Amino acid sequence: MISSHFKYAEHKYEIVKRLQERNHICGMTGDGVNDAPALKRADIGIAVADATDAARGASDIVLTEPGLSVIVSAVLTSRAIFQRMKNYTIYAVSITIRVVLGFMLLALIWKFDFSPFMVLIIAVLNDGTIMTISKDRVKPSPMPDSWKLREIFITGIVLGAYLAVMTVVFFWAAHASNFFTVIFLIYEMAKSFFLTFFNIYYLKTNGRTNLE
Repeated sequence: MISSHFKYAEHKYEIVKRLQERNHICGMTGDGVNDAPALKRADIGIAVADATDAARGASDIVLTEPGLSVIVSAVLTSRAIFQRMKNYTIYAVSITIRVVLGFMLLALIWKFDFSPFMVLIIAVLNDGTIMTISKDRVKPSPMPDSWKLREIFITGIVLGAYLAVMTVVFFWAAHASNFFTVIFLIYEMAKSFFLTFFNIYYLKTNGRTNLE
């Protein structure tokens, strides 16, 4: 980060140019007309709160509050946003693989027929889950971020394959075995619920008949 302590515009511009020639990412802060060329040349030009119009026009970022602490806040916020975008990409890849692979296995093994209403419910629930990513409690990375597509796709594929396998296992446990009936007593719960509902309906209709 280069500050605007030098007097002449050509000196500031030359410093930025030399640093860039040495493969440095150069940031420049300034507030005056003589800072405009260097602000324009820098990778990130930052105009402070009381900067002139020339400096504001040549900058990439214009600070609205005095001091440089807002730069730190902006960097942390942007890195947190990047982490949420990364999480969204991984989720999108994994859930696509899970839906396609998992449902394909269900259709091939058990000849399961998906109704349009079921597909609609899955789409609605999937969109609702995606919306929660915007509120993820992410931790900004200590180093600058970049899109590592290979890592993102490998992570998404692994998670998607795992979710697809677990979908098939869960369907088998619920459809082709008595796992839930024995462990969670689903049949007994359903039977009890049906009897309770039947008794309520019977008492209601019987009471109405007696009143009539």
